[in-house]
Amino acid sequence: MPTVAQTKPKKTAAANKPLSHPTFAEMITEATTNLKERTGSSQYAETKFIKEKHEDSPPTYRKLVKFTYQKALNFAFEDYFKRLFDFNKDKDGYWKWLAGDLASGARI
Repeated sequence: MPTVAQTKPKKTAAANKPLSHPTFAEMITEATTNLKERTGSSQYAETKFIKEKHEDSPPTYRKLVKFTYQKALNFAFEDYFKRLFDFNKDKDGYWKWLAGDLASGARI
């Protein structure tokens, strides 16, 4: 006789735990203001500051800081590229509109 598979109890999600550190955007802002370099701080210097200040940060914090930088940069230039490649589908044609849409990062 076949046996019935027992269901495993659900594990509680790690996302339900409160974070022991601030968000990465807040940590980057804190590092930039505390380092007070005239021409701006490098990503390496800021990640080093974050590691020293927040010892409880996750082991993948360098990737997360890099991703936060990349996300902020993409958000900052999104409107510029949308205006640069602002083609009308009806007026300029579908393919020119699609190429401009892809170049501006709208369909990625």
